[in-house]
Amino acid sequence: MSSTSSVVLNTGVSMPLVGFGTYKLCGSEEVYIAVDAALQAGYRAFDTAAVYRNEADLGRALRDLLPKHGLTREDIFITSKLGPKDQGERAMEAALYSVSELGMDYIDLYLIHWPGTQGVAVGDPCNQGNRAGSWVALEELHAQGKLRAIGVSNYTPAHMKTLLQSCRTPPALLQVEFHPRLCQTELRRVCEEQGVCFQAYSSLGKGELVKHPVVMEVAKGCERTPAQVRTRTPAQVRTHTHLHRYTNCGILLCSLPPRATWLREPRMSGGAGYLSPASPPVPQVLCISLIGNGRVATSLSCPAQVCTCTHANT
Repeated sequence: MSSTSSVVLNTGVSMPLVGFGTYKLCGSEEVYIAVDAALQAGYRAFDTAAVYRNEADLGRALRDLLPKHGLTREDIFITSKLGPKDQGERAMEAALYSVSELGMDYIDLYLIHWPGTQGVAVGDPCNQGNRAGSWVALEELHAQGKLRAIGVSNYTPAHMKTLLQSCRTPPALLQVEFHPRLCQTELRRVCEEQGVCFQAYSSLGKGELVKHPVVMEVAKGCERTPAQVRTRTPAQVRTHTHLHRYTNCGILLCSLPPRATWLREPRMSGGAGYLSPASPPVPQVLCISLIGNGRVATSLSCPAQVCTCTHANT
């Protein structure tokens, strides 16, 4: 993987475009084996979260394996996330606990995982206060150097606008569900206008979109796998098999015909999101390439700075 395959966040931190998601990796042995294979395949970014309950296992695996692969802490990028149960006054303690669990001096990117608070009803005004309190805590830890960049996940346009109006430190990144059936047009516009990097998960639509006739047609025409067609916007991919790991790392090297990059295809429309708080009707777009700071590329005919990820959940 090229060392130039990265995007610079608004904090000046460089983030690899292709990363390894650890959702559903459970137990020290499974994490160790997966991380070893990921490092061998070329991954340098790893995504975890408090709710995944594998931060400590990931940290131990990296400490053991980095020397084996000739790497140091500075060569990798770690993302973790604040759990919904820790929104508000517990946010600072929870973030520091994640730093401790990982066994590192800092986390490269730390996100508020969900806009709501566990146990608090949707629409309860406490959620807004807790979000604000969590962000203030993250701003303080960012200023201290414990969190090199901070951001949010699963926020709606309304959540983003409120945060951007009140924050001292703007979010570096927004991570949301994104695929042809959930194009998040307004969120991408907000990110573009405010210099926030837009990062996607579930780019494969829980695996359903790779089986779509349109995707398979394009894949056959350009001699790529359906998954590469969908994630040529390079993905931060949750993958557990060796074949998929190497295939995913190779997506930065593949290109699609210009026609496939902005093809508006009615057969791709319909449906909605799987996990996001809001899942509106979706424009008919086959492939979209997201570049740094929320911009959208109109061509995939050459490598682009893209920031997408594919998680089954986050």
